[in-house]
Amino acid sequence: FGEDAFADCPVRELYISDLAAWCGASFANAEASPINSSPAAAQAPVVYLDGVPLKQLHLPAEISAVPSYAFFILAFEKIVLDGQMVQKNAFFGSVLPSDAEYRLSRLEIAGSGTVLEDYAFYCVSAQTIAVTGRNVSIGANAFSLSLVETLQITGADCALGDRAFYGCRQLRSAELADGVSLGDSAFYNCDLLERVTFLGDAKRIGKAAFYSCDVLRE
Repeated sequence: FGEDAFADCPVRELYISDLAAWCGASFANAEASPINSSPAAAQAPVVYLDGVPLKQLHLPAEISAVPSYAFFILAFEKIVLDGQMVQKNAFFGSVLPSDAEYRLSRLEIAGSGTVLEDYAFYCVSAQTIAVTGRNVSIGANAFSLSLVETLQITGADCALGDRAFYGCRQLRSAELADGVSLGDSAFYNCDLLERVTFLGDAKRIGKAAFYSCDVLRE
Protein backbone atom coordinates (compact mmCIF):
# COMPACT_ATOMS: atom_id res chain seq x y z
CA PHE A 1 0.00 0.00 0.00
CA GLY A 2 1.66 3.19 -1.17
CA GLU A 3 2.01 6.41 0.76
CA ASP A 4 -1.34 8.12 1.50
CA ALA A 5 -3.22 5.46 -0.48
CA PHE A 6 -6.39 5.99 1.58
CA ALA A 7 -5.81 9.52 2.88
CA ASP A 8 -9.05 11.43 3.53
CA CYS A 9 -11.22 8.45 2.59
CA PRO A 10 -14.20 8.04 4.96
CA VAL A 11 -14.04 4.23 5.11
CA ARG A 12 -16.70 2.88 7.47
CA GLU A 13 -16.38 -0.89 7.00
CA LEU A 14 -13.40 -3.08 6.16
CA TYR A 15 -13.69 -6.80 5.44
CA ILE A 16 -10.65 -9.03 5.90
CA SER A 17 -11.00 -12.58 4.62
CA ASP A 18 -7.41 -13.71 5.13
CA LEU A 19 -5.65 -12.54 8.30
CA ALA A 20 -2.28 -13.94 7.17
CA ALA A 21 -2.50 -12.01 3.91
CA TRP A 22 -3.39 -8.80 5.77
CA CYS A 23 -0.39 -9.25 8.06
CA GLY A 24 1.75 -9.93 5.02
CA ALA A 25 0.94 -6.53 3.54
CA SER A 26 3.09 -3.42 3.81
CA PHE A 27 1.81 0.08 4.58
CA ALA A 28 4.02 3.02 3.68
CA ASN A 29 2.47 5.26 6.33
CA ALA A 30 -0.65 5.50 8.48
CA GLU A 31 -2.74 6.97 5.67
CA ALA A 32 -1.79 4.08 3.41
CA SER A 33 -4.13 1.83 5.39
CA PRO A 34 -7.90 1.96 4.92
CA ILE A 35 -8.19 1.59 8.69
CA ASN A 36 -6.84 5.07 9.32
CA SER A 37 -9.84 6.94 7.94
CA SER A 38 -10.05 9.20 10.99
CA PRO A 39 -7.70 10.28 13.79
CA ALA A 40 -10.20 9.05 16.43
CA ALA A 41 -10.73 5.36 17.18
CA ALA A 42 -14.43 6.05 17.76
CA GLN A 43 -14.67 6.92 14.06
CA ALA A 44 -12.40 4.18 12.77
CA PRO A 45 -14.07 1.68 10.44
CA VAL A 46 -15.70 -1.45 11.71
CA VAL A 47 -13.35 -4.28 10.74
CA TYR A 48 -14.72 -7.74 10.00
CA LEU A 49 -12.75 -10.97 9.88
CA ASP A 50 -14.59 -13.70 7.99
CA GLY A 51 -17.76 -11.66 8.33
CA VAL A 52 -17.53 -11.26 12.13
CA PRO A 53 -16.65 -7.94 13.83
CA LEU A 54 -13.01 -8.14 14.88
CA LYS A 55 -12.96 -7.45 18.63
CA GLN A 56 -10.68 -10.26 19.81
CA LEU A 57 -7.49 -10.75 17.84
CA HIS A 58 -5.54 -13.99 18.26
CA LEU A 59 -2.51 -14.13 16.00
CA PRO A 60 -1.36 -17.74 15.53
CA ALA A 61 2.31 -18.67 15.41
CA GLU A 62 2.04 -19.25 11.66
CA ILE A 63 1.81 -15.48 11.21
CA SER A 64 5.39 -14.34 11.75
CA ALA A 65 5.00 -10.56 11.71
CA VAL A 66 2.55 -7.70 12.09
CA PRO A 67 3.41 -4.79 9.81
CA SER A 68 3.47 -1.15 10.77
CA TYR A 69 -0.02 0.42 10.88
CA ALA A 70 -1.76 -2.95 10.35
CA PHE A 71 -4.17 -2.36 13.26
CA PHE A 72 -3.62 1.35 13.82
CA ILE A 73 -6.27 2.98 16.12
CA LEU A 74 -8.57 -0.07 16.17
CA ALA A 75 -10.59 -0.97 19.26
CA PHE A 76 -10.00 -4.49 20.59
CA GLU A 77 -11.24 -6.28 23.68
CA LYS A 78 -8.36 -8.79 23.72
CA ILE A 79 -5.16 -9.38 21.77
CA VAL A 80 -3.02 -12.53 21.93
CA LEU A 81 0.43 -12.63 20.33
CA ASP A 82 2.36 -15.84 19.74
CA GLY A 83 5.94 -15.24 18.67
CA GLN A 84 5.37 -12.47 16.14
CA MET A 85 7.59 -9.53 15.31
CA VAL A 86 5.27 -6.57 15.83
CA GLN A 87 6.59 -3.66 13.83
CA LYS A 88 6.67 0.01 14.70
CA ASN A 89 3.22 1.60 15.21
CA ALA A 90 1.39 -1.64 14.35
CA PHE A 91 -1.17 -1.05 17.11
CA PHE A 92 -0.58 2.66 17.69
CA GLY A 93 -3.44 4.25 19.62
CA SER A 94 -5.65 1.15 19.75
CA VAL A 95 -8.62 1.95 21.97
CA LEU A 96 -8.24 5.61 22.80
CA PRO A 97 -9.26 6.83 26.29
CA SER A 98 -12.68 8.06 25.13
CA ASP A 99 -13.61 4.51 24.14
CA ALA A 100 -13.91 2.95 27.59
CA GLU A 101 -16.74 0.76 26.33
CA TYR A 102 -14.27 -1.08 24.10
CA ARG A 103 -11.22 -0.82 26.27
CA LEU A 104 -8.69 -3.58 25.73
CA SER A 105 -9.08 -5.80 28.77
CA ARG A 106 -6.02 -7.96 28.14
CA LEU A 107 -2.98 -8.04 25.91
CA GLU A 108 -1.34 -11.43 26.18
CA ILE A 109 2.13 -12.12 24.80
CA ALA A 110 2.21 -15.89 24.95
CA GLY A 111 4.82 -16.91 22.42
CA SER A 112 8.50 -17.09 23.33
CA GLY A 113 10.71 -14.84 21.25
CA THR A 114 8.01 -12.27 20.52
CA VAL A 115 9.50 -8.93 19.46
CA LEU A 116 7.73 -5.61 19.87
CA GLU A 117 9.56 -2.96 17.91
CA ASP A 118 9.79 0.64 19.06
CA TYR A 119 6.37 2.30 19.45
CA ALA A 120 4.55 -0.96 18.58
CA PHE A 121 1.74 -0.26 21.08
CA TYR A 122 2.37 3.42 21.65
CA CYS A 123 -0.52 5.24 23.33
CA VAL A 124 -2.88 2.29 23.76
CA SER A 125 -5.47 1.68 26.46
CA ALA A 126 -5.23 -1.73 28.16
CA GLN A 127 -6.19 -2.91 31.61
CA THR A 128 -3.68 -5.78 31.80
CA ILE A 129 -0.56 -6.69 29.85
CA ALA A 130 0.48 -10.29 30.51
CA VAL A 131 3.79 -11.57 29.17
CA THR A 132 3.99 -15.33 29.62
CA GLY A 133 6.46 -16.11 26.83
CA ARG A 134 10.21 -16.30 27.43
CA ASN A 135 12.81 -14.05 25.81
CA VAL A 136 10.29 -11.42 24.81
CA SER A 137 11.80 -8.15 23.60
CA ILE A 138 9.83 -4.96 24.21
CA GLY A 139 11.30 -2.06 22.28
CA ALA A 140 11.88 1.56 23.16
CA ASN A 141 8.65 3.47 23.81
CA ALA A 142 6.68 0.34 22.92
CA PHE A 143 3.95 1.27 25.44
CA SER A 144 4.81 4.89 26.16
CA LEU A 145 1.90 7.12 27.22
CA SER A 146 -0.45 4.13 27.36
CA LEU A 147 -3.30 3.68 29.82
CA VAL A 148 -2.09 0.41 31.32
CA GLU A 149 -3.15 -0.59 34.84
CA THR A 150 -1.38 -3.90 35.49
CA LEU A 151 1.80 -5.41 34.03
CA GLN A 152 2.53 -9.09 34.58
CA ILE A 153 5.76 -10.45 33.12
CA THR A 154 6.07 -14.09 34.17
CA GLY A 155 8.15 -15.33 31.25
CA ALA A 156 11.86 -15.38 32.05
CA ASP A 157 14.63 -13.39 30.38
CA CYS A 158 12.50 -10.61 28.90
CA ALA A 159 13.99 -7.27 27.92
CA LEU A 160 12.31 -3.87 28.21
CA GLY A 161 13.82 -1.13 26.08
CA ASP A 162 14.43 2.48 27.01
CA ARG A 163 11.20 4.25 28.02
CA ALA A 164 9.20 1.08 27.32
CA PHE A 165 6.45 2.16 29.74
CA TYR A 166 7.32 5.84 29.99
CA GLY A 167 4.43 7.99 31.14
CA CYS A 168 1.99 5.14 31.78
CA ARG A 169 0.23 7.18 34.38
CA GLN A 170 -2.46 4.61 35.22
CA LEU A 171 0.00 1.78 35.91
CA ARG A 172 -0.35 0.63 39.52
CA SER A 173 1.56 -2.64 39.73
CA ALA A 174 4.31 -4.46 37.83
CA GLU A 175 5.42 -8.07 38.23
CA LEU A 176 8.80 -8.82 36.66
CA ALA A 177 10.14 -12.33 36.06
CA ASP A 178 13.59 -13.78 36.62
CA GLY A 179 16.22 -12.49 34.22
CA VAL A 180 14.36 -9.32 33.28
CA SER A 181 16.35 -6.43 31.83
CA LEU A 182 15.07 -2.86 32.20
CA GLY A 183 16.28 -0.15 29.87
CA ASP A 184 16.89 3.45 30.82
CA SER A 185 13.75 5.28 32.01
CA ALA A 186 11.72 2.10 31.50
CA PHE A 187 9.05 3.23 33.98
CA TYR A 188 9.86 6.92 34.07
CA ASN A 189 6.94 9.06 35.25
CA CYS A 190 4.59 6.21 36.10
CA ASP A 191 3.31 8.32 38.92
CA LEU A 192 0.63 5.90 40.21
CA LEU A 193 2.95 2.90 40.32
CA GLU A 194 2.66 1.58 43.87
CA ARG A 195 4.19 -1.89 43.78
CA VAL A 196 6.94 -3.65 41.80
CA THR A 197 7.57 -7.34 42.39
CA PHE A 198 10.74 -9.02 41.13
CA LEU A 199 10.18 -12.79 40.81
CA GLY A 200 13.90 -13.45 40.52
CA ASP A 201 17.15 -11.68 39.70
CA ALA A 202 17.16 -8.79 37.26
CA LYS A 203 19.89 -8.77 34.63
CA ARG A 204 19.88 -4.99 34.39
CA ILE A 205 18.04 -2.03 35.86
CA GLY A 206 18.82 0.95 33.69
CA LYS A 207 19.42 4.57 34.49
CA ALA A 208 16.36 6.39 35.86
CA ALA A 209 14.32 3.19 35.40
CA PHE A 210 11.80 4.22 38.08
CA TYR A 211 12.43 7.96 38.07
CA SER A 212 9.42 10.02 39.19
CA CYS A 213 7.40 7.04 40.39
CA ASP A 214 6.23 9.18 43.27
CA VAL A 215 4.03 6.68 45.11
CA LEU A 216 6.22 3.58 44.74
CA ARG A 217 6.34 2.01 48.21
CA GLU A 218 7.23 -1.66 47.71
